Amino acid sequence: MRQLAFRSASLVLLFLPTLPAWGEQLQPKCVKNTRECMVAAAQAYLDGLTTHDGSKVPLATNVRRTLNAHTAIEGENVVRKAIDKAPTMVGYRNTRFVVDTDRHEVVYFTLLRLNISSTGPNSGGPRNSGPMTLHLAQRFKVDHGLIEEIESIDFPEMGTTEGTSGWPNQQEK
Repeated sequence: MRQLAFRSASLVLLFLPTLPAWGEQLQPKCVKNTRECMVAAAQAYLDGLTTHDGSKVPLATNVRRTLNAHTAIEGENVVRKAIDKAPTMVGYRNTRFVVDTDRHEVVYFTLLRLNISSTGPNSGGPRNSGPMTLHLAQRFKVDHGLIEEIESIDFPEMGTTEGTSGWPNQQEK
């Protein structure tokens, strides 16, 4: 009996490396702590928000997202689900990045263009529905291509998706 259990355990261990992992963490394409790699991680987050697809965002398993000084959510799966459920966005524009490679931090400023419905799963309710420009600043802590911290500060400009920052347009999507 003991020999049978040992053989079964040996077979499981032998084939374990070939089995797919459940909830396997996304491996970033760029793992160096360079400006380019850190911007690529932050850009992936912004693109994930606007496309409602968190699956391509390189998040650390213990990622923490803070919104307007309140820790909103923690954990890779929870942040991915939040990205997937973000309000409907027309796109973003006027995006600029500031990078501190020594501290592994990226900050971007952008104008998110949203059309929020008053009903549905991603609704803003009757008071917060309609077109909006969200003036957004986000700070990311990125280590070896994985986002560990997201800190957001935003200001909504209701009634238009064409709000301006006063800066010349650098990037539109």
